[in-house]
Amino acid sequence: MQMHFKLGLYEHQSASAIDGLIQMISQHTNEILDGGNSDNISKIKITSYEPAYGIIGDPAKRNPTTRQSADHSMVYILSSVLRKAFEKQEHLA
Repeated sequence: MQMHFKLGLYEHQSASAIDGLIQMISQHTNEILDGGNSDNISKIKITSYEPAYGIIGDPAKRNPTTRQSADHSMVYILSSVLRKAFEKQEHLA
């Protein structure tokens, strides 16, 4: 039926970025997670279309203070996914 179900607290416009990050981590686990060492990541670049940028990419949304503002912050959403991947990697080591 081509339906989309949200599996977490995030703005719908970030779904493709979340999927892209998860795919990148799963395809390059050792290079990205390096046993839980985040020093290997110096920069993350996200390219987005304008409506999504206005909703979740605006630099003013980089430091959310509530759950509502956090799920409307692309930086927070992706950093949470990445943090969870590092935490999982640490538990596997």
